[in-house]
This record gives sequence, structure tokens and C-alpha cells, in this order.
Amino acid sequence: MPPKAQGNKPITALMDVASRLADDFESQRQALTALHKKIGEILSGAHKTAAASNGKSTHVAAAGKPGPKKRGRRSAANIDAAKEKIQATLKGKKSGLSRGEIASSLGFKPELVSQILKSLAAEKLATSKGERRNARWFGV
Repeated sequence: MPPKAQGNKPITALMDVASRLADDFESQRQALTALHKKIGEILSGAHKTAAASNGKSTHVAAAGKPGPKKRGRRSAANIDAAKEKIQATLKGKKSGLSRGEIASSLGFKPELVSQILKSLAAEKLATSKGERRNARWFGV
């Protein structure tokens, strides 16, 4: 801290206030750091407890243990079953259906429906009219 000015009381008073504020700031910073550390400990304990209680892995892997497993590919039987369901849904609709309508009616993800619709179109089992979001799909 710079030396105090002789005979200049307002500056001396301001320097004293600044010194006290700096001390207060440092003590508050230390308290916040300790609080942040404690919250981190609580949250990591909660993650471990939740994972243990529901049997599912979390995104945090303990040291030396593998992380969550990746989901495998769909089997050919599952894809064929989904193709049949989509074909049956399309055959009954004269005005056609959008990808989202097909997905919501069957409970499939839109990405899966897109994949299957492309393969059905390649096999000439379904056709589309329109482009992208505007596309309507029809059974053949």
C-alpha cells in the first residue's frame, strides 16, 4: 500500500476504507471458494447416489471404471418390423403423411422414420411428393 499522505485527512480516510474493503473482499472470496467446493462435493455425491439407486450409469465415470455404454445398432429384424408398420400406415392414407405424422402415430423417432422412408423409396414401396419439410409420403 502506498505511504499515507501527511496532513491530507480525506485521502487517508479513503485509503483506510479501501484497505478494509480489500480485506472484506478477500474473506468473502475465500468463503465463496469453500462454498463452491462443498456444493461440488454434494453434487458429486448426489450423482453417485442417484446412479446407485436407479441402476443407470451417469456421465461421470469413477476413476478406473468405464463410462456409460453406447447404444448398439438396431437389428435387421427391428428395422424390418418398423418398415412393415410404416408401410401399413401409409397404405391407408390417400392424402399421404408427413414424416412427423408417421413418427408420432407409431411412436418412432423421426430420424428412424426418415431412414426407413428412404429405404422404402429405394425399394419402390413408397413415394413422396414435395420436398423436405413439405414432403408427403404415400404407400405403393
